[in-house]
Amino acid sequence: MGHSEGGLTTLALAERGVGDGYGLLAPLSMRYLDLLGGQLESIAHSGQLADADAEALRNDIPRAVESLRTTGTVPEDLSPIMVQFGFNAYNATFLAEADALNPPDLAASLPDGTPVLLTCSDKDLNISCDQIEPLRASLEHTDLQFGHFTTANHTLEELGPLPAGIADGPALLPASTEFATAINGWAAQRGA
Repeated sequence: MGHSEGGLTTLALAERGVGDGYGLLAPLSMRYLDLLGGQLESIAHSGQLADADAEALRNDIPRAVESLRTTGTVPEDLSPIMVQFGFNAYNATFLAEADALNPPDLAASLPDGTPVLLTCSDKDLNISCDQIEPLRASLEHTDLQFGHFTTANHTLEELGPLPAGIADGPALLPASTEFATAINGWAAQRGA
């Protein structure tokens, strides 16, 4: 069972033959640097940065991704925002190794009929249901239970009718009822 980045770990373990059923809860659904790059692009285009900072960020994203994918290193002269997102020498090995794993490819390698729970939520600000679709398509050969939630945030907490926002991350919210129903149903099918 893995949530968010943990979904990538779950798929990597499955590829190594660990386990016989897998829960992918709001999982990383694309290469790691593609997701981080997209999040940084959103910041660059948000209008919240000074023009020079936004331009530096837009220039640094492809440069950092290319460097990590070709040499496994991070350029030293990145914008401070890139550094805040973990693009530094200390994280370079992790970033390069995590990015080398493509979740849809790992999912496609699961044996036919493998029990899988996959979730997404319309109120998840980190990983959208649209982003999950390639992963979902790669899991069609499995015994897939797909939970498409409408009231859960990324951390699987209940937002109900409230809109998703950055403030719901640190808020103490109850567990999502949609998630509880999905995980309990999946566990019951597996005899757990």
